[in-house]
Amino acid sequence: MAARVVLPRITKQLWLYRGWPISIPKVYNGRDRTFGHYSQEWYKQNSESTTPNTVPTALEKAGDFTDFVDGSTGALIPIYDPLTGKQFVYNGRLNVIPPDRISANSAALLQYLPNPDRPGSGVGGLDSNKSFAPFINPHIQHVWGFTIDQRLNAKQSVHYSQWRNSYSNFSFDSTNNIARDFVVAPNPLNSMKYEPALGSGFLLTYDNAITQNLVMTAGFGWIGEINNQFNQTKYSFRRRANWSDSSQHHV
Repeated sequence: MAARVVLPRITKQLWLYRGWPISIPKVYNGRDRTFGHYSQEWYKQNSESTTPNTVPTALEKAGDFTDFVDGSTGALIPIYDPLTGKQFVYNGRLNVIPPDRISANSAALLQYLPNPDRPGSGVGGLDSNKSFAPFINPHIQHVWGFTIDQRLNAKQSVHYSQWRNSYSNFSFDSTNNIARDFVVAPNPLNSMKYEPALGSGFLLTYDNAITQNLVMTAGFGWIGEINNQFNQTKYSFRRRANWSDSSQHHV
């Protein structure tokens, strides 16, 4: 799971709570009959992912997988041609993809793929070989709500409550619970998503103390939530003139 480190002095929280009898001067005196309560909270916390990612080496981006070896034995791990089922070979070298087998569209994307910048782990030291991309992720939440209580008589009362909660932050695609955040926008290979959420609730109830030991309560309510997800980069790649149809295999 991606490590989330809370950065110092960038967590902010502010809240407000207030309750009072509701009255309108010279119009309505709600003392002992109408009561209101209002609350509001603002919260913001910045975090940053510090988990390294895995990217192809410069050789691998050129189609040369001669560095793809078993970390314990040093033996070459073969990669196979999906067209023939045989191990790739080019100019007598195993695990090298011929240049004409790399699609033009894939080659166009390689310029946006960063090279490793740290010692890796795993097979041949190829895992976790790329440092995280610096990105401060703001988690912002704003909540407000209010309640109005109306005393009808000594036995009956009506209560109305309403609240709203908004929250937003950014996320990245992940594999095995590891966020793929080795690049951020505007790099077209980024997987950044802005995720705003909005929740609302309404509740109306009626109470009647029928006897000293029996109270009837009736009411209805509604709760809804909207969760959105917006990709941060909308990028289209121009179709290459030598793009082959699906009957031919490219990598």
